[in-house]
Parts: sequence; C-alpha cells; structure tokens
Amino acid sequence: MRTKRPICPYVYLFLCSLLLVACTQTPTPTVEFVHFRLVADSSSAPLVDELVAAYLASRPHVTIQVEHAANAERTLEALHERQFDLASISWLPEEAKTGDSALWYRPFARDAIVMITHPTNPVGGLTLLQLRSMFQGQTLTWDVLGGLFVDVIPVSREDGAGTRLSFEALVMGDRDVSPTAVVMPGNDMVVEYVSATPGAIAYVSSGWLAPAINLLAVQGATPSPASVENGRYLLARPFYLVARAEPGGGPVEFINWVREGAGREIVIRRYAPAP
Repeated sequence: MRTKRPICPYVYLFLCSLLLVACTQTPTPTVEFVHFRLVADSSSAPLVDELVAAYLASRPHVTIQVEHAANAERTLEALHERQFDLASISWLPEEAKTGDSALWYRPFARDAIVMITHPTNPVGGLTLLQLRSMFQGQTLTWDVLGGLFVDVIPVSREDGAGTRLSFEALVMGDRDVSPTAVVMPGNDMVVEYVSATPGAIAYVSSGWLAPAINLLAVQGATPSPASVENGRYLLARPFYLVARAEPGGGPVEFINWVREGAGREIVIRRYAPAP
C-alpha cells in the first residue's frame, strides 16, 4: 500500500503567499462622476465653449451642461433663477461685488472690445474723441475722417449687454449714445449688420471677429492679446467666472484648470491673461 507523500514545506509556503496576495489586492477605485451646469453670455461664449470641449476631452467622468444667454444681465439672472453652478460673463456690476448679495467671482481672461466697419471703409483707425463724437451723433459723414462720403451709422448693443456697458464706460463716459443709433441684440447680429452696411461702425467682443469686417486701431493701437496685456489698447475688460457662493468639487476644479492649468494656454492664444 502506497503512502501519501507530505507536501513540501516550500510548496506550502508558495501556495499560502499566492492566497495572501489574492486576498490583499487593492480593489479598483470607483470613479466618481461629476456634473455641473454653466451659463455664458454672448461675449464670453466662444472662449467658454472651447475651454469646456478641451476640459471634457480628457475627463470621461465629467459632464458640463453649457447654455448661452443673450447678454451679461440675462446671464446673471439665469445664475440666480435657474440655479446654474457657474456663469461666465463680460461685465460684473459693482453691486454684485459688494454687500449682502455679493457673488463669488474670478477673472479668467481679458478681452478686447474691437471697433469694426464695413470692409470697403478706408479708415484704418480712430481716436477715443472721434469715436465718442460718432456715437453721440455729432460726426455725421465719413469723409471728414478720411473716408467715403457716406453717412456714419453707429451700431450699439441692447440694454444689459456687457459689451455695451464696457464701451460706454471706456469711450462715452457720462455722455449718451445717440438715440438714432442702430441697436442689435447680439455680437453675431452686429457683425452681420456691419458687413452689409458701408457706413456702419460698431463694437464687438474680439471672439466675434470675422473676415467680412474691417478692424480699426484705437489711439494708434491695434487690438491683440499683447496690446491688451501691455495696456496700449485701451478698450479692454475682464471675463469672469461667477458663482452664487464659493464653489467646490467639479466647478472649482474647472476654474483652477482654466486659470492656472492647461486651460490658461487656451486662453492666451487669443486673449490676454486674467489680471
């Protein structure tokens, strides 16, 4: 009768070690999915759309619902009323920065407000005084500025538009835009109107420049990220990321990526960096 041979102690130790490793392997961590909502005004929307697309490309666990509002005023209303987690705006009123209703905000880019005319207009640049006179309705024809003998048609934005508020603060001061100015509800509609109207002059965010329009220098400086950053181009304003209170989680990770991470490289391709 054959007797069973005992298991070699080395084999026994090897089998025990395999069992121990199997029992102590670190489990695969569960990925926490992140979702938040962001609303952007007309001026900042092109940049925000580009930033969100780049952010999501390497983060399959994150979703960001982006909606566009007509202007800065509507964007702030949407932030409060429709409970968005973040807003991107081109104008932040002083009352939103102070007092009991103060919002949490961070600048993330500096945008040039660019002056545009019809592509056939030979005038290449204007001073702030000339711009003010045109939008007040005091300069009536382009020939006095070296252009063609056509009427000056100032084109402005609707009430509540951040670009209009910035333009009036930077150019008009305490003077009003002429009541005869054409009013357009959106950067895209401003560009479309100017590209079809020889006498028109208007202002838009730099994110809405198009080949079908002529870009003007202001006080001898052409708008660019460099001229905005060094202060030579005077018609500039910040873009802000805004929340109702200090954000956390997904929104703050996105904000940090935009301001200090890879998103900043996207910003400075076409805009000056945040102040």
